[in-house]
Amino acid sequence: PEHISAYNLTYEEGTAFHEWRGRGLLQQQHEDTELEMFELTQSLLGEHGYRQYEISNYARPGEECRHNLNYWRAGDYLGAGAGAHSFAAHADPAGRRWSNRKAPVAYMSAVEACGSAIDSAESLDDGRARGEFVFLNLRCLDGFDAAAFAQRFGVSFTEAFPHALGLHQDGLLEVDGQQWRLSPRGLELADSVFATFL
Repeated sequence: PEHISAYNLTYEEGTAFHEWRGRGLLQQQHEDTELEMFELTQSLLGEHGYRQYEISNYARPGEECRHNLNYWRAGDYLGAGAGAHSFAAHADPAGRRWSNRKAPVAYMSAVEACGSAIDSAESLDDGRARGEFVFLNLRCLDGFDAAAFAQRFGVSFTEAFPHALGLHQDGLLEVDGQQWRLSPRGLELADSVFATFL
């Protein structure tokens, strides 16, 4: 295939895996085992011509998923249909997201009755929008351009997040000119790094 997504297993509430783990029918792997599996995936796919362009996604050159890259770049998207989600990056003023009713019958009834089936909506404040921009973009191995951050939010990246310099000193973030990205060590601890921006 041109593209491979290889995510670590997560145990989301409301799923069979979560229930099975809770009942002891499914054992979660030790963190060291998961790290070994992650590194083996990177190695094997790299040897076979797949470039890791996002934490859990690999592609042959030019075959990166443009749809998902738009999410990870905190771009606008419009979802249509039952359960669909949408995001407008420059609305209200730092961003707005909304979702439609999940049940198809309820969705269709709402559209017929009032022309919309929005179930929930939220406006992002500046801090939340900045944090989400950083953590989403850091999922991509190329990271993000600090100049693009400053243009979008009207403040420099290190002014908005002075702790980023400490993450750089600790070897979790790399910076090349204006480009910030996770280091190889930062990739292994990505969730911990992301939490510092949210």
